Amino acid sequence: MVRLLRCSIALLFTVQIATSVIAVASPEPKKQPEQVLTEDRTNSAPVPSANHVKTQKVASWEVRADGSVSSKKQLAAPSTGGRTQVQRDENGRWRVVSYDIDHKDTSGSLASKFSSQEKADDAQDAEEFLNVEEDGGYEDLEMNSPSQLFLEASEAFLALEDRIAEEGHTPELVDELMRIASTQESAEDPKTADDWAFAVTKLSYMQLFEPNTEPNDEKAFIDAIHNLNVAADAGVQSALGVLAMLDLVGIPDPEELENPSITPLSPQERRARADRALSGLSAAHDLMATLAVAYGTLSGRIPVPARNTGIDSPIDTEVVCEVALPLYHKCAEDNVHVIVEEGGERPVEIVRLSDELLDPYGGGFFDDYGFGGNDPLHDENEALQQLEYYRAIANNPMDEQYPQAMQRLGEIYFFGNQAAHVAVDHGLAAQYFRQAAEAGDALAQANYGMLLANGMGVDRDVPQALVYFNRAARQNQAFAFHGLGVLYFTGNGVPQNVTRALEYFEEAIALGYAESHSFLGSAYLHGDGGVPIDYKEAFSHFQAAVDGTDGQSSQALFNLGVMHFRGIGTPRSCLTALPLFRAVALHPDLLSGLPFSLIKAYECYQKGDYLRAYLHYRLVAELGDEDGQCNAAFLLEHHGDSILKWLWLGLAKSVADSRNIPLHEAFALYSQAAALNDSEAIRKTGACFHEPWVGVCPSDPMRALERYQLAAELGDAQAGYNC
Repeated sequence: MVRLLRCSIALLFTVQIATSVIAVASPEPKKQPEQVLTEDRTNSAPVPSANHVKTQKVASWEVRADGSVSSKKQLAAPSTGGRTQVQRDENGRWRVVSYDIDHKDTSGSLASKFSSQEKADDAQDAEEFLNVEEDGGYEDLEMNSPSQLFLEASEAFLALEDRIAEEGHTPELVDELMRIASTQESAEDPKTADDWAFAVTKLSYMQLFEPNTEPNDEKAFIDAIHNLNVAADAGVQSALGVLAMLDLVGIPDPEELENPSITPLSPQERRARADRALSGLSAAHDLMATLAVAYGTLSGRIPVPARNTGIDSPIDTEVVCEVALPLYHKCAEDNVHVIVEEGGERPVEIVRLSDELLDPYGGGFFDDYGFGGNDPLHDENEALQQLEYYRAIANNPMDEQYPQAMQRLGEIYFFGNQAAHVAVDHGLAAQYFRQAAEAGDALAQANYGMLLANGMGVDRDVPQALVYFNRAARQNQAFAFHGLGVLYFTGNGVPQNVTRALEYFEEAIALGYAESHSFLGSAYLHGDGGVPIDYKEAFSHFQAAVDGTDGQSSQALFNLGVMHFRGIGTPRSCLTALPLFRAVALHPDLLSGLPFSLIKAYECYQKGDYLRAYLHYRLVAELGDEDGQCNAAFLLEHHGDSILKWLWLGLAKSVADSRNIPLHEAFALYSQAAALNDSEAIRKTGACFHEPWVGVCPSDPMRALERYQLAAELGDAQAGYNC
């Protein structure tokens, strides 16, 4: 008998814990996938920004009969070879400025800029060190155009993006994007005057990142990057960031590919240009850029000043940590706020491609009801089939699994499911939860109580929330006890009673709900409810929250990170705190809103689009994600020739030794992941010396054995066998 998947929404008012441990600023409102900075306009009719890029036309598209998009056959206007970056103006507002950079001019070396800056001893704010200087930090760059603020998409365009997220790139929606993109110089409504740039960006992303998008030829990809340059010059923040990320992975400029007389930038110059742009965007609180700068600092790509001024002074890992950690902390803090705002955290199973090679039918999981199989987010067809299966059961109240089906549908609509093309709908989720609750499902009763307590999808009604929490608690539902504890702990709609709240949290913990440890930790941290302040006991509970959730609770990880970084109840340790903040900052579900992601990469891989799968994984790798690094390396190992043939990727010229270019790149990526203590990556670098990869590693059994042993100590079973 097929059984049903279920999970708990499992997060209620948990922002109280984050703010009780460390003071945090309220997060800025989150935009739709195209992130923009809002300009404080004094005019009711803002001037369209199209004049800024009149010399750069957008390479045009046409829609084929099957809905695919093709670049028309005229040559795209070559870009100037310049790039845009971010600076503050005299009023403190962020602006986009353009500059020319000679393809052989190294005077703008990022290393020299960073090494000349001073870092405060306590490293309270890494942005002071990594920021673009506000008083002319780029005076050596020749400015060739006026600066402008980041563009802001209209409400109509944001609504169009929502439809694309829900329905996919249908011919109708692609046609609308193309129509908007063509209004660069003809927009009449000031409110939508800048939408052309966002449409250009969206179409470029479709060509670069959507699986099996046609056409699959060099020019289509070159045009997409060219058009991203146009959008970036106009002031689209997302386009600026993605272009910088493409620079990091060594993708050539369009004009370098179209004009052989142009001397290309060296890899060092390209990375320096990327780091300049990313540090400016990071200072403007761009998530993707901040993660890239944080990893660049952690990996040593972006140098930090050493405490010892000697030329040969070793890299001080503590100094590096103190600079990188505030960046990861900021991203982690923002992600925790997003989780709370969205009502919960959706776990995402990230697949290692090497595991699929060993066990193509594995990688599944079993839930409370024993329903096994691949995560439906990984397989669009399976996700749609499961959705219809749940709906079929939901239409038959006599089915014994009716309550569980209704509960599962509530979860799907509460969180949304991209693979099944289901958008977030808290109102519909509430209806499903209520019907499942009335049918006696304890988890649905607890979840519906959570919605009532927070006013999500229904009018806020705390007395009714108590009714549903108590119904579930009588069935020993752990999350219900947790919900009751939160209400009484915060006094949110009920008289505050911390003593009673702590009793509920103890009940929840006894039933296996480990996140309640976070509230007990807060009580011991602050002395709530007459509990004596005990920092060691507080730390113990925060640690238990992490251990009890197998490190899957972002809130628990964040709290523990703060304790380690501030030295509360435990010796202060930046090196211990950083991986905790980093894990929250790189949460794959929260990063799925970026143009590239692990989730979209796997979708491309499943559909046989190894080129775009590689591009996704390779870009995620530059954020310091081990899964991205290992999976990009895996694709180079097993599909390297089919990836290498694409000239626009620039792989053919990426290494001096032309033998085994894919394996050269794969080894570099495995080495990056190995530096992050990834056991598979350490084993693979050992394999390179064990059975030598020609032109990459010499035969060295001792080095191979050392790496196998280290990987085995970290839990890699295959490495243990190799030993």
